[in-house]
Amino acid sequence: MKYQHIKPEDFIWMESEIGIQTARFSDFGVIMSVVRGKKGTTSKSHSHSEGSYIFIVSGKVKIDEFILEPGTAGACRPGAGHYQQTFLEDSEYIVCRSAKDSITLEEV
Repeated sequence: MKYQHIKPEDFIWMESEIGIQTARFSDFGVIMSVVRGKKGTTSKSHSHSEGSYIFIVSGKVKIDEFILEPGTAGACRPGAGHYQQTFLEDSEYIVCRSAKDSITLEEV
């Protein structure tokens, strides 16, 4: 099969290791996650060993000092340190990263 269609009702939602709702798809060495957060939710501070890209679909999300709105994207470089995101509105975004990536939570 050249193309696999995945309908929204087929998404399996779970709470991720950083404390936010995620539906993950993994194949071909890539992980794509659809992330949902309610206004006021803040993720656990974390880093990505291989880096990641995010694209905001809806809402407004703050990462460090940056405010991301629908249609904007950002990159988290490998080994760039810990960061967290705060949902300023009910929001949804997409994360793409290598299947080799590991998430490290910041020690408190």
